[in-house]
Amino acid sequence: MTLATARSCELGASKSIARERRCQHLARDATSAHLRCSFHGLRKAYRRALVLTYAARVGPQLVYCKAPSSSSVATMSVSKAVETGQDKEDGLHGGEGELDRLHREARQLSQRGSQREQEATHMFEELLRMGPNHPKILLSFALHQSRNGRNSEAEELFVRACDASPAQAPAWQAFGRWQAVRGNDDKALTLLLKAVEIDPVHAPAWHALAQFHEQRGRPRQAEKCYMQALEGDPGHAPSLQCLGLMRSRKGSLSAARRLFRKAVEVDPQHGPSYVAWGSMEMKAGRMTAARRVYRRGTQSMSEGYGPLLLAWAQVESRLQNTETARSLFKRSVDCASSTAHSHVAWGNFEARLGHDDEARRIFKDGLARFPANIRLLESLVHLERKAANFEGVRELLSTLLAKDERNVRHWQMMGELNRVEGRLEEARSCFLRGIEQDVLAMQEAASRQGSGAQKWRRRRQSKSCPCYIALAQMDAVRGNDEDARARFAEGVSVCPDCSSILIEWARFEKQRGHFDEARTLYAQCAEVEPTREAVWLQWALMEQRLENIDAARQCYITGTRRASHKAHLWQMWGRLEATLTNDTDKARSVYKRAVVLCTECAPLWMEYAMFECREGRIAEARALFAKGSSITPVHIPLLEAWEAMEQTYGTEQERQKVLDILNSYSA
Repeated sequence: MTLATARSCELGASKSIARERRCQHLARDATSAHLRCSFHGLRKAYRRALVLTYAARVGPQLVYCKAPSSSSVATMSVSKAVETGQDKEDGLHGGEGELDRLHREARQLSQRGSQREQEATHMFEELLRMGPNHPKILLSFALHQSRNGRNSEAEELFVRACDASPAQAPAWQAFGRWQAVRGNDDKALTLLLKAVEIDPVHAPAWHALAQFHEQRGRPRQAEKCYMQALEGDPGHAPSLQCLGLMRSRKGSLSAARRLFRKAVEVDPQHGPSYVAWGSMEMKAGRMTAARRVYRRGTQSMSEGYGPLLLAWAQVESRLQNTETARSLFKRSVDCASSTAHSHVAWGNFEARLGHDDEARRIFKDGLARFPANIRLLESLVHLERKAANFEGVRELLSTLLAKDERNVRHWQMMGELNRVEGRLEEARSCFLRGIEQDVLAMQEAASRQGSGAQKWRRRRQSKSCPCYIALAQMDAVRGNDEDARARFAEGVSVCPDCSSILIEWARFEKQRGHFDEARTLYAQCAEVEPTREAVWLQWALMEQRLENIDAARQCYITGTRRASHKAHLWQMWGRLEATLTNDTDKARSVYKRAVVLCTECAPLWMEYAMFECREGRIAEARALFAKGSSITPVHIPLLEAWEAMEQTYGTEQERQKVLDILNSYSA
């Protein structure tokens, strides 16, 4: 190259740099007014981002027309980063880090519901102009469109995200989960399998596939996928949490507890793990343990997590700490991550306290934030029905059915309203309409899903179970026992995994003296849902009334083995041994095991203490009453029974001590 040619190239490069800078200034001036109107506090960030966008568009033309300069090479790297959606910071004018920050702001706006929906949509559109092939932005925009009912636009964005990152599992995984939610099981399975094929150690993809299997009644496949996720990432908190939930449903509380503990240790910011762990403890009657888990989670998550605050509020509600519960409910509603469920739970809490006007206000505030939310409207239905405002109930149910006439539950609720008002033919028509709509929904799902239809069909059909029960009950009231049996049988064939209809049918046969048929139905129900307390309790009580003590005992043994944390089963078993068989050693053994497994059940401690009192073991009874009285919330009947024992067998000083405790709570 001659010296003259080199100088010519250098001059051309200098002009290119100057032209780039002028274009950047022009772009900044042209967009500033628009950004001031659109995004207020984000003006500066958007100005910088749009400059980079302009550079990305014009840079390549400038670079390849002239000799490359350092500025042009930098422009090329910015263009590549924006187009490919890389996550690394490049240090150029804020670079990709700036785009990520704007993306995060858009997602936060989207999560705030309908209040900021238009603004979030506009912001995502601007982000896509900046990075049209950015996979994360495409995925977030797709989810935003889906949340707002624009499913065709969402699907197009998902496809674009997969095309933009064909070798990255997250896009395929997100698209698969979205298809699964919409009921397109075959498409969902194909996409999720593609995700794990692309990246066999990508834990979120295996986790999504596991949830797909679990939600369709395939626990073994789900567990294998969760284990695959943990092989790829031993500290994947969502998979640890879901495995813990599976263990807790099987009754293996210790194993579940270990998994939950590991989940929150590896990721202290994973709120769902705290919620699941505390919920398990609460269902097991361990309120203090649940509160401890929720407090730990709230302290770990400095920004607050709505579902966690809500779960803690529900614990305090059950412990009758009204003001603490109300404060937590309010915090959960005010939290950015809150959902309509927070308004539902808080409103129901106030309604239980008799504050119907306050509950109504909370529900309506929730509807202002989450318009036409079904759960909020249903809560208003229950509130108006409680107030005997049947016209209001009918109006709300009509609104719900106008929104979705396929909703079986709403037809059932309308049928129950007509039953209460004595409109029996209209009630029957509503129940039949609910069944008809459920069948139509099932057929549509089957036609969509092909090979995956059978599992979906079974899950969908269970929604019509209450309608079959209601129709059978109406036939039974009319004295049409054969019609009632036919309706029960039809319901069981349609909803084979629904234990409720089997329990109702067993009760129907028991009331008519057909005890063998009732036994068969209880046994079938125990296979369907072995941890359901009502099955074992009703079966055992039937055998007791028939004086089949051994059969009743076997029901309690099997029931407590399958559902060890159900205190009422232990209580009734102990009562059986103490009163019907007079086997005091056996009764004592049952009570001892019961209070170990159901530590925070005050009625169980009271039952055990009264048993020891009847046996003349006053010191042991006093110790048991003392332990039971330390449980929160205090069980007033326990204190009254303790005071009665001290009045008969104790000293005046002991009695006065109990009276002081009782009076402090009574006041």
